[in-house]
Amino acid sequence: MAARSNTLKVIRPPREALEIVFATIDEREFAHARKIVAGFRRWESFDDFVSERDGQFIGSACAGQIVHQVDVSIQAFEAWALHAGVSTSIKALDAFAAQIRAFRLNHDGRDARAPSRGGETRARTAAPELYQEWLETLAGLDMLSENPSIEVYARLLMEGWAETY
Repeated sequence: MAARSNTLKVIRPPREALEIVFATIDEREFAHARKIVAGFRRWESFDDFVSERDGQFIGSACAGQIVHQVDVSIQAFEAWALHAGVSTSIKALDAFAAQIRAFRLNHDGRDARAPSRGGETRARTAAPELYQEWLETLAGLDMLSENPSIEVYARLLMEGWAETY
């Protein structure tokens, strides 16, 4: 007969614990995600994806981490990856979700980038070459008296990506 312990050890996160963000997607986008996101092919179905990601979420929470789930759009993620200059991977999808969460929590325009983990460099929000193309498109429309900065452009991008859900 196996012995059971009557003691429950509570694991508390360290004060400087990093928050972990897990991206969640809509079932309708799962097939597209399997085509473009490295690592998604290991899940045969949306239910497999949800089960594993929920398990990771629960496991991290039980281990004392501060965790969040954030709904994101795969199409918005594709655009972000292009601007950020990163490959479309599960890790990048979670980084995008963290950036979206930070942006949604910070509507006043201050730095809404997600905190970097373990010295990783933060991905850029807007690619300078795509910003230039955008400016050239606007120039032909005579819409603005002066060109918006790349920071304004990046904020417009984030607003669009964050409002997808």
